[in-house]
Amino acid sequence: MMDLASGFWRAQALFTAVELDLFSLLARKPATAADICASLGLRPGAGDDLLDSLAALGLLRRDGGRYTNSPTAARYLDRTQESYVGGFFLFMRHTLYPPWSRLPELIRTGERQEGRETFSEWYRDLDAACRFMDAMDSVSAPAALALAQRFD
Repeated sequence: MMDLASGFWRAQALFTAVELDLFSLLARKPATAADICASLGLRPGAGDDLLDSLAALGLLRRDGGRYTNSPTAARYLDRTQESYVGGFFLFMRHTLYPPWSRLPELIRTGERQEGRETFSEWYRDLDAACRFMDAMDSVSAPAALALAQRFD
């Protein structure tokens, strides 16, 4: 039960690391916690805890005091890779995650909770529209690449 209930902790650690672009930083070269905190403007201690959490989740590896991306993080969370899906994770963090906190109200009232009635309203917010486009690019790019490789 605790694993189920605390699932959002893991998601937020992932979302935070993607938002900080940590995985792209580590794609350039392994780094110590102090170097990472300095590069990303993180408070030492809190930044170290995030790095250790990501290592426990299997997204980072720690060897001799230096952190590197796991193969999965290197493939999907480094912004420079064609297989990057971080845009979708940022969309989840900023757009999809908040309405889920209002699920009890939806169940009680049946009223929409996300706050956006139409796509035209939604596209008036340039930041939200950009996050949506990044998300769609992130999740469609692997399929588009596979199709391009299979068909002329």
